[in-house]
Amino acid sequence: MGTKQPAGSSADRTSRRQEQTVVFQPLARSSLRNDATRLLRARISSGELESGRLYAIGDIAAQLEVSPTPVREALLDLKSQGLIEMVRNRGFRIVELTDDELEEIVEIRLMLEPPAMGKVAVLEPPLDLTDLWTLSKRVEDAAAEGDLVAFLTLDKDFHLELLAALGNARLVKVVEQLRDQTRLSGLRGIAGSKDLVGSAREHDQLLKALESRDPFAAEAVMTAHLHHVSGLWAGRSEGDDSDGAK
Repeated sequence: MGTKQPAGSSADRTSRRQEQTVVFQPLARSSLRNDATRLLRARISSGELESGRLYAIGDIAAQLEVSPTPVREALLDLKSQGLIEMVRNRGFRIVELTDDELEEIVEIRLMLEPPAMGKVAVLEPPLDLTDLWTLSKRVEDAAAEGDLVAFLTLDKDFHLELLAALGNARLVKVVEQLRDQTRLSGLRGIAGSKDLVGSAREHDQLLKALESRDPFAAEAVMTAHLHHVSGLWAGRSEGDDSDGAK
């Protein structure tokens, strides 16, 4: 295989735009199925794997430098979640998500996550935020570097870890599933931009509200943050929606 550019580099992004293809970095040799599932899910969420386009399993396996088996196993996991459809003897396609379906996802998340952050803010004893501050910085770094896979993976870890503090495993699972069903095609257009970095820095605002034990501020920050899912991150103006669910 040829020499690969670092993930998220400008050359890598330019190559993707010019060749209309998705470039993968090789996987490590451990937990290949889980690693492939995690990576493919992030590529689907970011819109780098496009709805309706046919992808060959062998091509992706070759880029990841693994056999087709873990990729095929990962795709079965994603198929069970409704994210892809298999095309016999040809490969797979990403299941399209309509604007209405995206709005439904955002609406449910708005019902769940802001109130949850209000509860986290007043936990007794207070939640130790040390590791979350570190994770927030990693999300911001990935945003600045334009590494969308790392950005989405770390962003997901950040939000689910905060929700897990409430001890409600079903809540965490529901939000995780909603996130996995989301398509954020607008991220490609703002990768490495100040807009994406600004979105990432909202995590710091949330942590400050939690540090201050201010449930109202925590809910407000989370509400504004979630509006990016069907707004900026979906490639739409955040003033488009009359109901405010941008």
